[in-house]
Amino acid sequence: TLAVTSLVSTLFWNIICTVGALRLAFSFPMNILVVPYLTHIFLIDRSRVTGSRKSNWFRSLRWWKNFADYFPVKLIKTAPIDPNGKYIFAHHPHGIVGYGAIASFGMDGAGFSKLFPGIDVYLLTLNLNF
Repeated sequence: TLAVTSLVSTLFWNIICTVGALRLAFSFPMNILVVPYLTHIFLIDRSRVTGSRKSNWFRSLRWWKNFADYFPVKLIKTAPIDPNGKYIFAHHPHGIVGYGAIASFGMDGAGFSKLFPGIDVYLLTLNLNF
């Protein structure tokens, strides 16, 4: 079907573009910048595992509000909760790529920080999504 054909062709072009980008990145003079950067990301920096580098400035950009409005994503607060507690928020429907979860919990597009002030939220998902 057309859906399968488009998926297969997308995977093919993703591989071609990735190989081309890697080839360009490791050629002189780009390798002077790329090799130390990749060394830092894969061997030194642990923020992708620990979630330690969270930027509130980036999370609150107007872009994410537009993102949440486009899909549309809406958070509904049904009860007040204590900011000193520890909570697990679930998101449904989630699907394969959780755009709603990104807008709600990963970024502040849906207004999580206004609805639940003082609660520090982190989005947990599969490595496959990133």
